[in-house]
Amino acid sequence: MIKSTIIKYISRNFYPQNVFANAIIKELGMFDMEKLLIDAPCGNGETSWHFSKVKNLNILAIDNDGQSMKQARYNFNSAKIKFIIGDIIEETRKLEKIDFYCIINSLFLLSEVEELMFNIRLKLNSNGKLFVIVPNVYGKNYNWFDSRNLNFNKLALKKEEFSEFFKKFNYKVKSVTPIAFAHHYGRFDTKFLSILSHFYLSLLNYFQTKLRIGSPNYYLIVCE
Repeated sequence: MIKSTIIKYISRNFYPQNVFANAIIKELGMFDMEKLLIDAPCGNGETSWHFSKVKNLNILAIDNDGQSMKQARYNFNSAKIKFIIGDIIEETRKLEKIDFYCIINSLFLLSEVEELMFNIRLKLNSNGKLFVIVPNVYGKNYNWFDSRNLNFNKLALKKEEFSEFFKKFNYKVKSVTPIAFAHHYGRFDTKFLSILSHFYLSLLNYFQTKLRIGSPNYYLIVCE
């Protein structure tokens, strides 16, 4: 029981998922009526859990990985989160209207990006928002990962390409925010910290972000 509680607590503080979620939450604003946020693909559910803490916000978390969904349901069970195992495009197509849609650090993995983008555009409310987090292709994280996983990334966008890319799908880029200044791949100072490294990296990121030390490893793109 105690071990389970500790695991769940640490899972809710995973870096950089906590940074991703908090950056998006800042952009959501406040609303009196209930809203629907889609988190897809949701992975292990860390960001979905953070979103569920926002008042009047219900979460639909979609992923086609059964193992990830099992982990998400175990660690982040909540009345405000509905976890669905399924194809992202198919599940998005079933929806009537969407207030917020999040694609977090996974755009480069998706095989049918264009179809998904057009589907979201059709379903997005007039005042809805699309949130996309992508890696900084010049950042330490991306360079380390890409050098060891050749041809893994199907889509690698440079910052100067953001506006034109989303314009193709009738989106307007409202803002681009640099986030996650502390890189987590290829570090030696976290080697012996194990799961406690998430707390260390979160603290390190706080100071690096405040003082603008180094380069961001990701960008949050807000589209309307």
